[in-house]
Amino acid sequence: MKYVFNVLIAFVVIWIVWSVIDHEPKKAHTEISELSVEKDFDGARLHKSCNGNLDRPFAVEFCNDEMFVANTIAGKDGNDSTGFVCRTSLSGEFVDYLNINDLKSPRGMTVCDGYLYIADLNSIVKYDIDGDSIEAVIPIDGAKRLTDIEKDRTGLLYVSDTQDAKIYRIQNDTASLFASDTLLNGVSGLAYYDGYIFAGVNKRIMRVDASGKLKTFAKVVYPVLGLCSDDNGNFITTDFVGNVYVVSSGKQQLLVKKRQSVYAAGIGYIPEQKLLAVPTYTNNSVDVYEIGRYLQQ
Repeated sequence: MKYVFNVLIAFVVIWIVWSVIDHEPKKAHTEISELSVEKDFDGARLHKSCNGNLDRPFAVEFCNDEMFVANTIAGKDGNDSTGFVCRTSLSGEFVDYLNINDLKSPRGMTVCDGYLYIADLNSIVKYDIDGDSIEAVIPIDGAKRLTDIEKDRTGLLYVSDTQDAKIYRIQNDTASLFASDTLLNGVSGLAYYDGYIFAGVNKRIMRVDASGKLKTFAKVVYPVLGLCSDDNGNFITTDFVGNVYVVSSGKQQLLVKKRQSVYAAGIGYIPEQKLLAVPTYTNNSVDVYEIGRYLQQ
């Protein structure tokens, strides 16, 4: 009887220890297989290409029926104060330049509560869209190369530092360190989905919880530069040569095959219209695609 009791106690202890471990779902560790590139791929259809008044466009952000485009034309040190942000229509027509002077190297952007937030080298520029003026500049001490910025459902902002393996959080116009880990070396695109921040880091998509704890969400074949979510569990990524992929259900499907040498980075997506905007950087254009064939509903 004593032996049975001891076995029962041991079983209970093992069960308790097992239950408190934060296990990663098996599908999150699915190694995505190498994919063949189809010559005539129809996963996306080019809707419009905007190429007027752009100079090294790095990122786009949708707002109503327009796009904000961050143009990074600074020198090698990224500190020549020559970058700018402009506005275009979804059909590709140039609208105007935003009234923002002395941008150093504008990259990722997000719209939240009537403001456009711009990641600009080592600070965040908060721009009042209706007032066409800068509301605030939020410094991030120690930042080396801020790349992408994303918001969660509560309005908190997150910004990646590609050269320093960090993600910062912005709350009430104040920045604080959110996540810092060698696993974030080279972190670039950020996306929000289902209570988590997701980060593109080389050939992985990392999932970051509210406390800044990291887990590998997916291992992919091609490096992740740009990253966004379609709000249905699919992630759209770009690589360093202009290909666009959909990461879903353990697969990295080719969505847009590069047509020429480009550098696709801060992509934007409108779930309701299934429109994807991809800045080409070296080609000085933004391509807008209609997608949907490979997105799960």
